[in-house]
Amino acid sequence: DPELLQVPPRRLAYTAEKPFVFLHLSKCAGMSMIHDLAYMGYTHYSVKLPSTLSTAASCDSGSSPKCCWWGERLANLSASGSSVKILQQEPGNEVQWIDESQLNHVGHTIDPGFEMATDFCADFAYLTVLRHPIERVHSHMCHIGANFVMWQEPHVNRPGHVKTQLRDNYYVRAFGGAAAWNAPEGGLRRQDLLTAARTLSRFDVVMTVDSIVADAAAQMGRVGLPGFQWRHSFDGSRADNLKRAGSEARWRRSCQERPTHAQLGRLVAACSLDAVLYEFARVLSARRTASAN
Repeated sequence: DPELLQVPPRRLAYTAEKPFVFLHLSKCAGMSMIHDLAYMGYTHYSVKLPSTLSTAASCDSGSSPKCCWWGERLANLSASGSSVKILQQEPGNEVQWIDESQLNHVGHTIDPGFEMATDFCADFAYLTVLRHPIERVHSHMCHIGANFVMWQEPHVNRPGHVKTQLRDNYYVRAFGGAAAWNAPEGGLRRQDLLTAARTLSRFDVVMTVDSIVADAAAQMGRVGLPGFQWRHSFDGSRADNLKRAGSEARWRRSCQERPTHAQLGRLVAACSLDAVLYEFARVLSARRTASAN
């Protein structure tokens, strides 16, 4: 949709004290971003919400209850002397850490938080980073120890953390709303891609891993952080995982194993819509960066 390319970033008056929502797409430099923000003295809150939300008295009829709930919570935190800068949401990540001694994934379900296609809060800025989808998938497989059989072969009994949403057009599901997120494997359609693109076009900061040094320096002022410098950390990154794969067999199976022709075909097909959305993100990113310079 050519009209989506004409949507300018919002010109909000953002200060260093005002919070923003960081849609942390798994294996898209999110932890490096969080580390860099922590280096600057900022902490982040994961977007967790109660299972039922009462609409606040101060919430007008046009606002999302989730936006109102967070607005009230932030006001209360501010009144008590706590300052929150980053509200982080990582779609589909149910694994919080790995118990290295038993090689078991340990964690808990994260509330989906803001539904990006509908819960767009006027008082917050929005930031995200995307990565080439094939690179993201391989990095994710390597990170969680999933080989190509576990990731893409049909009729495989997969562990719970190898989710459909992570394997099948993750970006479109994350930006496309609840219907896209819950669609069966292979069930996404062109309309889901358009919905995801419309959601992404509303983000104030859109960056890609390939150009993040230039993007961050130019765009982070939109979330109240002018002069932000990217200080990449390799903790948990693909480079870190590949280094481990050189010495540990269990990492080699997921990080260095070559796919069969059929497995590669399924992998590419499962990223086909994400590939289109990623190219759109690259255009948005370039325009956001150019308009800030």
